[in-house]
Amino acid sequence: MQLSNVARSSMPQYPMLMWPHARFANEIVVTDWVSGTDIALTGTLSELDALNEALWRCDGNHVWADIQAVSGAHWTAVLDAFQALVERHAVVDRHDRAESLLAQLHGRGNVSRKLLEEIVNESRWRDRRVDPGMVSSPGVGLRSGPLMRPHSTPFRDSFGWQQVKLPAIHQILINAYGSDETWKPVPSAGRMWPLTIHVAVRDENADEYELMWFDDENHGLLCAKRRLKTEDLIAVLVQGTDMRMLLEAGSAMLLISAHLARSARKYGNRAVAYALIEAGALLQQVSLYAAQLRISCRPLGGIRNNLARELVGDEPEPLMAILLSGYPSTESTSDARG
Repeated sequence: MQLSNVARSSMPQYPMLMWPHARFANEIVVTDWVSGTDIALTGTLSELDALNEALWRCDGNHVWADIQAVSGAHWTAVLDAFQALVERHAVVDRHDRAESLLAQLHGRGNVSRKLLEEIVNESRWRDRRVDPGMVSSPGVGLRSGPLMRPHSTPFRDSFGWQQVKLPAIHQILINAYGSDETWKPVPSAGRMWPLTIHVAVRDENADEYELMWFDDENHGLLCAKRRLKTEDLIAVLVQGTDMRMLLEAGSAMLLISAHLARSARKYGNRAVAYALIEAGALLQQVSLYAAQLRISCRPLGGIRNNLARELVGDEPEPLMAILLSGYPSTESTSDARG
C-alpha cells in the first residue's frame, strides 16, 4: 500500500480506536481527527479488503490478536498501514489521546492586542437566513434588580458577599449530580457519567479551605485530606486576582473534572466532546439549584490546568471551576445557605 513506514517500536498498545473510515472500490479513506483532512490508502483489492476488516476491529473491544487474525497473508501491509495512520493521528494509539487533546485546549497561547481588538469590535455572528422583521414570539424584558438573577449578578465590592456553608453546597451537588442508583439529573453519553466534582469549602474556624470530593453515587462529601489557603485557589484561576474578594469572603469553589479514560474506552476521542457537553449540563443544574437557594454561581473556564490537576489528582482532567457566593437579602435565607 502507498504509505510511508514508521518505526515498529512506535506501535501502540491495543486495543485501538479510530474515526469512521470509508471503503471505495480502489481506496480506503480515513479521517485525520487532528486536521480534519482525509487520508486515502491505495493498494491491491485483497490488501484493501484485509485493511478494511482490520479497521472495523479498532473499536476498543478487540485485542491485537483479533486484528491480526483477519489480515491473513497481508498482515505486513496492514501493519505498515496502521503504523502510518497512527503517526497521522487517524488511528488513536492509546486511550489518553483524549487527555492530550484537552491539554492542548487549555493552552493559553499568545494573541496579539490587535487581534483581540478585532475580535472585540467584530459584530456578533448572526444566522443570515433570519429575517429581522419576522419575530416568532414577543421578547421578554429582564427583571431589574441584582437579586432577580443571582447566577449572573456582577461581583462588586459594595455587594457584601458572604460565605456559603457546607450543607447548602452538599444539597446543590445532590440535586445537580446525585444518583438514584440508575440515573442522574444530567445526560451522559452511554450513561458513563465521567465527571468528578471536588469542592474547596471555607473552614469557619480557620482562614483555610478544606478540599472535599463528592461521592455522587452515595451523595456524600468526603475529605480529600488537603487543606488550602486562599492564595492556593487564587493561583488556580487565570483571573484569580479579580476573584480575590470573593474567595477572601469565603466563596466555595467547585472543580469539575472528567475521567476521560472511562468514556474513551467506548467513544475514543469523542469522549472529550461528550465530557464538555455533560459538564455544561452539570453547570446548568448547579446554577439553577444555587439560584433557588439565593446563592450566586460564577463559572470560570480559565483555570491553570497544572495547578488544578494537583488538587484533583492524576487521572481526572480539570475542565472548569465554579464559584458559589452568598449575598445578603431582605428575606431570611440563613437556612437556605446552610
